[in-house]
Amino acid sequence: MTQEQLAERIDRTVEALSNIERGVSLPRIETLERLSLHLALPLKDFFDDPDGPRAGSSRRAALELQLRLLLRELSDKDLEIAVGQVALLSKARQRA
Repeated sequence: MTQEQLAERIDRTVEALSNIERGVSLPRIETLERLSLHLALPLKDFFDDPDGPRAGSSRRAALELQLRLLLRELSDKDLEIAVGQVALLSKARQRA
């Protein structure tokens, strides 16, 4: 689903959706509910885990949301490749 299609489905502008993704603005609960419905994600997935290692960064939250949205569009095979790449990146960062 494109950003334009999603914006139309949740009755928001592409600019508003982009601002949410980039952490420029925070969505209202109604917008989160619409996103939850159209993306088939639990509403709780839009909120930081307070016990998470880097909770609190709005930029991080936006990036994690963007990653989740992108992952949903991948085939199982491509998702497996993506997981492997992220695991390698994480392992490399732990060594540094």
